[in-house]
Amino acid sequence: MSREYEYELRNGDEIVATGHVTFDEAVVVGQRVAIGNREGIVEEIAPPLGARTARVLIQLFPAR
Repeated sequence: MSREYEYELRNGDEIVATGHVTFDEAVVVGQRVAIGNREGIVEEIAPPLGARTARVLIQLFPAR
């Protein structure tokens, strides 16, 4: 079952992108994920107040 998330991509402490994404399965902290052509690791998952989708914070890997 697919899951929708609000995401926040970070490069260190800097937020570089936000948006919505759907994954085929639930994500977990420590999981490697890709958003578009960027890859990172899930650092935090939290339900936002008053919203139906969870928020996922993804720390980007350094660009190659």
